[in-house]
Amino acid sequence: QLLKLGIYLTWGELVLLIPFFATLVAGLLYATVSLSVAGTGRVARFALIASLLLAQRNSLVSFLLGMPVDRTMFYHKLAGRLTGVTGLMHTAAFFFDPKFREANSDLLLSGAFSGRVNVSGSVMSILLFGIAVSSSSSIRRKFHEAFLFLHQFFVVGMVVGAFFHSGKLVPVLAGLTWGVDCFIRKIIMAQLLNPKKA
Repeated sequence: QLLKLGIYLTWGELVLLIPFFATLVAGLLYATVSLSVAGTGRVARFALIASLLLAQRNSLVSFLLGMPVDRTMFYHKLAGRLTGVTGLMHTAAFFFDPKFREANSDLLLSGAFSGRVNVSGSVMSILLFGIAVSSSSSIRRKFHEAFLFLHQFFVVGMVVGAFFHSGKLVPVLAGLTWGVDCFIRKIIMAQLLNPKKA
């Protein structure tokens, strides 16, 4: 058992950490050794998807791994930080990838705000910064309602931006996970299992 080794993780959580570690390593490799805008983008997309999958109260991931919601939220925060780090790697690769710079040498900084893909990526970076600031522990504790509203607002913006930046995968997964969570909480739990009149 892991507790006997001084490791306070379940086997499911340990399995969950493997893709987190692999994502970080892949991001570092794509951002340094073989500089690639596309490679860092795939890594950042994976981290964003992991963050969305772990954000739900009734997550399929937490059900399969047998984790309570408070532990799932720990991994949601970890995935969010990983999204921020890999997003920064993707942004750096955008500016430093020699292939990209050669093809867009006349754009430099303005390239981040030209074309649908680049504009949506830049907006996502700004929203990600907003998520990071509004999710800080001091804001989260003192202004919890504002944190929840801003968090959801920024995430919806990120999902819309992801559609314009990289296609349908992130919006479809976000819609499915959020939709299933809402269905379980609002329909099954609130109306069928525990119906109450105000």
